[in-house]
Amino acid sequence: MEPERTMTAGVTSAEAASCSSPCSDAVRDLLDWARSRGLELKNARAEKVEEGGRGIVATRDLEPHSEVLRIPLGLIMRSKRKIPGLSSTDVLALALLRERERKDKSPFDLYVRSLPGSYALLCHWSKPVARELQDRSFEQHHADLRDKLLENYKKLCAFGSGEGQTASLSCPTRFSFDEFLWATSTILSRSVYLPGTGDEAGGLCPIGDLFNYCPPAGPDPTGLPQAFVDHWERVMAGKKKRKRGESAFEGVSGSGVYDERTQYFVFKTGERCYKKGEQIFVTYGMYDNRSLIEIYGFLIEDNAQDSVRLDGVLPDSVLEDAALQLEGSSYEVYQNGFPGWDLLCLVRWKVACDQNAKDSAKWKQRILQGSPVSVALESKAFAFLKEVLRTRLEMFPTRVEEDEKILNDLSSDDGGEAEDETMKLAVQWRLCQKRILHKSISNCELYQNFLTENPLVDLDLLA
Repeated sequence: MEPERTMTAGVTSAEAASCSSPCSDAVRDLLDWARSRGLELKNARAEKVEEGGRGIVATRDLEPHSEVLRIPLGLIMRSKRKIPGLSSTDVLALALLRERERKDKSPFDLYVRSLPGSYALLCHWSKPVARELQDRSFEQHHADLRDKLLENYKKLCAFGSGEGQTASLSCPTRFSFDEFLWATSTILSRSVYLPGTGDEAGGLCPIGDLFNYCPPAGPDPTGLPQAFVDHWERVMAGKKKRKRGESAFEGVSGSGVYDERTQYFVFKTGERCYKKGEQIFVTYGMYDNRSLIEIYGFLIEDNAQDSVRLDGVLPDSVLEDAALQLEGSSYEVYQNGFPGWDLLCLVRWKVACDQNAKDSAKWKQRILQGSPVSVALESKAFAFLKEVLRTRLEMFPTRVEEDEKILNDLSSDDGGEAEDETMKLAVQWRLCQKRILHKSISNCELYQNFLTENPLVDLDLLA
């Protein structure tokens, strides 16, 4: 897996390489099997793609909201029973493991054999790999997640051994913790939502899980003078490249929806057009890279939804005062290098109170409306923010250049081992965090210079 690309649903690069253009024999057989059971693939085909290993590509020009894939409900593997004490995800995991155990006796045998043999989701990471995130909060989340899944695995083993209601569900004979993680990861990363069916876990959708993800556009800069935003856009215009994670992809990508009337799951192109030969993306939702790693086992280098959280480096006194006086609690900078609304209000409030606490009530109203207090205080606010950003950046034990070299070394090893794939993801994630911080520091400096050069700028003309 190359650093700037994602893999479909967290599959390893070895799995991705197994698909040749237009599609491998296994995918072709799976498509024939699915078509014989009612699947309809319209004006599109499955093939090897540059981004994502395997994907769905348009075979003709497509207008917005065009149907490209219809899958009957009967072709979707679901948890059809509700078992007391088990979630629908538990039930579906047991069903999937049972179908894999049955091999060619299973009606889903072709589909199950087409699934990746390994995943790179967070739950598969070892402790040493999790440490490579260089983030204590994320590392602890990994440990908590593993503990929770191990507890769940033991509960399912007890159920399958006869202590539970085995008469109501055909369980696999036996399964290891790794096999349980495989089934759970398959469901997390590949299932589709089926409203009205009683299946909170959704269902596993043959061919539908070949679509790759494109995030929606990220937040625009808010609460800043429009004159500066215009200036920033001119500065950035020459640096932009058309990439999957950037808002330069015009229009929201496609999505899939279950039609209760026809009992088909339908994928459409969304709000954008596609040219013949273009890969058709879908948008799962608004996920930062941390969530993408946990749920799908990949990340996107320029994910417009990504951010860096700064709660851990902001002074306690500032956070306590903000909790009493302001309305927000999410202090982060976004992938575009701009602060979120809560953080912007906090840094303005902090320097305003430092200047003159007696006028804080008057300033509070203005700040919560999204307006700077004055040019001088605005410059101080972003000087404080820049200091916080640098503190966060210095907490990482390695620099951007070191991470880039590590990634290059990992990518030059073509072994495709699962540990290598998760290690790449860990280094990529921390590298993305550092690049956002560098971008944010650069934006702070650009804004401070703009305020110095334009001391009479109208601060009420906000973006």
